[in-house]
Amino acid sequence: MQGLTPPERPASPPRRRRACIPCTNAKARCNFTDLDGGPDDAVCESRVASLEDRLDALTTAIEAQNALTSRSLGIGGSSNPSLIPGLTHAQSPAQAQSPVVPATSSPASSTSASRLSPAAPRQGSTSWPSSKPSVQPPPMGLSWPQAERILAIYRDICLYNFPFVWIPGHMTAQELCESKPCLFRAVMLSSAPLPVARLKKMKRNVIAYISQRMLVEEERSLDVLQGLLIVIAWADLQSLYDQQITNLTYLATGYAHNLGITKIPRELLKQIGMDNAPDDVRAAKDINVPKAPSSDEMRAFLGVYYLLSINSGQFGRNTTMRSQYVDFCADALAQAGEYPSDFLLQQVVRLMQIEDRISEFFGSANDTARGRPLLFLVDENVTTLRAELDSILESLTYTELAKRLPHCSPDQIDHFARYFDLTRQYLLVRLYEPATYLGDLPENSVEPGGRHQYRATALQNCLVAANAFFETVTNVPATSARFQALAAPGQTGFVMVICSRLLVVDAPDWDAAAARRILDFSDFLAKIIGRLQVAEERRKVNVEHFVRETRVLGVTQEEMDEPGRYAGTSQKTAYIKAWYENRLRQMDEAAAAGGHAAAPLSSEPMYIEERLLGRPWYRLAGSAGPRWFVGLLEGSAWNFDDVQMSNQTN
Repeated sequence: MQGLTPPERPASPPRRRRACIPCTNAKARCNFTDLDGGPDDAVCESRVASLEDRLDALTTAIEAQNALTSRSLGIGGSSNPSLIPGLTHAQSPAQAQSPVVPATSSPASSTSASRLSPAAPRQGSTSWPSSKPSVQPPPMGLSWPQAERILAIYRDICLYNFPFVWIPGHMTAQELCESKPCLFRAVMLSSAPLPVARLKKMKRNVIAYISQRMLVEEERSLDVLQGLLIVIAWADLQSLYDQQITNLTYLATGYAHNLGITKIPRELLKQIGMDNAPDDVRAAKDINVPKAPSSDEMRAFLGVYYLLSINSGQFGRNTTMRSQYVDFCADALAQAGEYPSDFLLQQVVRLMQIEDRISEFFGSANDTARGRPLLFLVDENVTTLRAELDSILESLTYTELAKRLPHCSPDQIDHFARYFDLTRQYLLVRLYEPATYLGDLPENSVEPGGRHQYRATALQNCLVAANAFFETVTNVPATSARFQALAAPGQTGFVMVICSRLLVVDAPDWDAAAARRILDFSDFLAKIIGRLQVAEERRKVNVEHFVRETRVLGVTQEEMDEPGRYAGTSQKTAYIKAWYENRLRQMDEAAAAGGHAAAPLSSEPMYIEERLLGRPWYRLAGSAGPRWFVGLLEGSAWNFDDVQMSNQTN
């Protein structure tokens, strides 16, 4: 027994190791193998460690793929190797196009690679350290340099002429596009010196975009209204007799009502004891009317009022937005003086209010729905409105404007002074124009010798105002015609038509021959034709410079040669000039023969049949000559710009 050795004691099972720190944090089980070290080892070959290795390898591969993409984009956009991102002077383009994707080998290699270059953040991270998002090009086929230049043109010339939408001077084209896409598109359309064909396409696209956001998406945003106002005022729709103008004007009016910016704020109504006024928008639309409207909202509201008043006055309709709130907004903006143009905005609104009152008192030549007073009954209103108009214009002389607008250049001050003077003369023509169609004193008047006194005096005042208007128009630089808002072409056309009445009308106590000696209408028409031709040539030069300097692609010579609106207006003015001279020649021949004017020949474009107490003012000789067409209403002597150029006889 003593020689026998005791059997060997079986080995104890391996002691369970403590979990390593990564597995403990991940609440995972350690994977021990036979190759593991002793109990003092702190790290095991676990699933977490394996996952980290794979993530490091994937991160390195993604980095390499991003570098490859950026280099290929740089090569496609520039032929200069120095402009390729990531290409050093020691590398060649061929080497840059063939980056080596590192292999997913071992944790050590991955760790060393991560030390050489920072790893990209994993999914869920907030930022990428090196790559920048690509800048999207602006809409309508423009580039950002082109957009910046167009925005500068708008600020320099157009902004003050329509002060109802203000764009801060520090705002870039890209910032404007991101914050107000509708306004950006409208500005690009209004001021882009591009061929006419391209502007027509842009106009369709802009109107479609605004309609999509307004009507289809039912978006309620001030940006949409501001863009629509710019389109109405500037976007080559400056003929008031384009039916699209009326559609867009009333669309803007309804949209402004839905925005809740056309009524006095509730807080102000409470102050004056009228807080129980009914709302003009449905409460179900969840529209929160602010306690105090912003300055941009007040400008937009006044812009809607201004455009609606122009449209209503031309077509003999009542303005629906004339209210005390117009005065409140205009005065508040002028007193605050946030922008330099707010003073001009206040004066423009005040002049438009006088024009509204003229239409309210006298109606218009194309307003057949309301009865008209006798001429002598409106004399008191004429005196009152004339005094108010003179009072407003006293603060709008060159000297006063220079004091009010010290930041503006002398050329800008001169432009504003001429504009307000033109508006004054136009309003005087509007003020005395009813003498061409209102009834005379009754037969049993207590003033037997004064039955025609009012009419002759009014016609004389109208002639003087028209003569002053044309004197100012023909002295304004021809290039300024491009940057006249909606009202200016309508004013010129209206005064031209009224002159054609004054110089051929046969009325008691009115000497038409003496009137023609005072106002040389044919000479003024010749000057206006020359101005329009100069404006058209200047437009073509500006388009050529812009296309060449900004490298507009795809412009054909046919597009460059397409005539613009000024060429068409010049032809129509020449047509009216020929008609007027032909009419005078017939009158002279009839006077020499000792009789009345002979009936017009069938080849005469058009002649006037003036009847002070009857209508129509104009009638056509067969189907020959131009047709005075006023959109929804015909037979009125208000239109000039849309004269049809047909001169064919049956």
